[in-house]
Amino acid sequence: MADGITSATYLEKFIDALADVPAELQRILATIGELDKRNSRLSEEAREKTEACATATSANARGARQGDLDQVKTLREEIENLHSSMTLIANEKIRLAQMALELVKGNAAVLDEELKTFHKELEEQGINVEDELDGDGYGAPYQPQYHHKAHRVQQHSRPQPRVPDYVARPGQEVSSMEVGDLVAANVGVLSHGAGAQEWIVATVTRYSRTEGVFEIVDADEEAEKHVYRLPQKYVIPLPKTASVRQSQNFPVGTSVLAVYPNTTTFYKAKVVQPARRLPNAEYGEFVLEFEDDGDADGQAHRAVPFRHVVLFQRSN
Repeated sequence: MADGITSATYLEKFIDALADVPAELQRILATIGELDKRNSRLSEEAREKTEACATATSANARGARQGDLDQVKTLREEIENLHSSMTLIANEKIRLAQMALELVKGNAAVLDEELKTFHKELEEQGINVEDELDGDGYGAPYQPQYHHKAHRVQQHSRPQPRVPDYVARPGQEVSSMEVGDLVAANVGVLSHGAGAQEWIVATVTRYSRTEGVFEIVDADEEAEKHVYRLPQKYVIPLPKTASVRQSQNFPVGTSVLAVYPNTTTFYKAKVVQPARRLPNAEYGEFVLEFEDDGDADGQAHRAVPFRHVVLFQRSN
């Protein structure tokens, strides 16, 4: 079957080109796992506060003091806030699960078409697939085998930076942002004054259109949930999709803000290599060079997921 070697190599090259897709899927699933752990902690905290509220002195109890009533009111507000946070997290898990499904379906469809092309090439060479392929079940009539791709997810998985998988269209209008959206926020201007640069990944909790001010909290679940109030010029929405049709890739030399690996903090960087277009019509990772990186671990350049990079505007 010497004539079939070229086609087989062609197919293998296509499958190898999907190596980055399992990594992207791995990031989505890892993020869902982290959100699930966080929701479990919030659920336990809500349960404890509910029990405390149930056993607290009620307003109708004889001898109820104002302090007791205030305690019950505070507990109820805390429980409501916990339930709101749990709802936001649950909705984010649903959205990420839908992204994972579309990622798998999109690549499965592409692989199906490529396998059909491979099959056609063999037929054009006069090779009968059923006759030429034998043993281990390979003599069966051709059918796209999507479970092979699923196996490849495990084979090519590799550890990824433990950062949330944030999602928004570059250049997204402020008017389209909603509570729960993730943004890059310059909180440095609040503590160090105008011109300071301290960008964090944050979650929008409120937007005042009359004031043009965002209220945000640090998206890092281990950080203190302090509410920051920032003018919209210090808030940059993160991409909600890596779709080629709906996203903006950045050319070499572009100044950007990007989440540094293993952190939830943005730092200035330069694009060394634009995000590569993947077979599923989404962008993969940028290759960036961070300012003052120091090359401490021997890496001059670092790979950063597409949705963790935004355009740096000097006016910010």
